[in-house]
Amino acid sequence: MFSKILVATDGSSNAIRGAKKALELAKLCNSEVTLVYVAYVPNLYIGDLSSELLESFIEDGRRILKDTAKIFKKADYPVKTKLIRGKKPTLGICALAKKYDLVIIGTRGLHKKHERALGSISDCVVHCAPCSILLVK
Repeated sequence: MFSKILVATDGSSNAIRGAKKALELAKLCNSEVTLVYVAYVPNLYIGDLSSELLESFIEDGRRILKDTAKIFKKADYPVKTKLIRGKKPTLGICALAKKYDLVIIGTRGLHKKHERALGSISDCVVHCAPCSILLVK
C-alpha cells in the first residue's frame, strides 16, 4: 500500500500524533519511514540573522527530530531523519515528497496565529505534494 512514508514534524502535538499514526501504518504496510524537519528562518528574523541564530534554528530541528524518533525507537521500528535547511517548509516538504507514497502532516503546527482548520504549511502541502496526504489533528 505505502512503501515509503514521509512525516513532517515541528514538534507540535499534531505532529507527534502524526508520527504515531505513521508508526501504525508503517507496521501494517512494512513501510520505510522518514521524519523531516525544515529549519527555516522566518522573515521576521532575516535582518538580525547571525550565525548563532541560524544555528539555534538548526539545533531546534535536531532536537525535534530526535524527540520524535523516540516514538519509533520505543517500538523498535527503524526510522530515518532528515533536516532541511534554508527552504520554506512547504517547498522543502513538497520537494522531498516526490520520493514518497504518503506524506503525514499535522493540521496545525506550532504557529497558531491563524486559527483555521488547516495551518498554512499543511494547507500548502496538500496542494503541492505529488503523493497522498494524511492530515492528523
